[in-house]
Amino acid sequence: MSVASYQIKGRPAVRTVAGAALLSLLGIGVMLAAGAFNWGSVALTVGVVIAIGGIGVLLLAQEAARKAGVIAMLDDDGFVLTSAQTRFGLPWAEVRKVTMAGNQLTIRDAHGKDASIVAPPGARPEELDRLAAAMAAKLDANRGYRNLH
Repeated sequence: MSVASYQIKGRPAVRTVAGAALLSLLGIGVMLAAGAFNWGSVALTVGVVIAIGGIGVLLLAQEAARKAGVIAMLDDDGFVLTSAQTRFGLPWAEVRKVTMAGNQLTIRDAHGKDASIVAPPGARPEELDRLAAAMAAKLDANRGYRNLH
């Protein structure tokens, strides 16, 4: 039994990264100006705080993007989806319907309950497409369907 692993990665928003970089550069600029024009230790401290704030924003954006990702493990018996918030899995026999619309893959179980995988901001569309195709192939194999061509 082979296990296939698929990862849908979250990536930080470009605007957030750009804003963090600008904030850090502003802080560095204030530090350089404070040193060059003898503005004193208060201005130097303000520059350090601004630069560290920019680095902090960048680290927070990276962590939020990491937590937004999903890892899917598929084998012949079923699947397990794992994210920072939850872990969900079903055997293929209990899956009734899989649909995809835009950046959302929805799985309906035998009890009519839906579970959705929403591609996080910055995710590449092909990551979710590959997962959907793999799930369709595993479902077809579990149901005994085969390609006659």
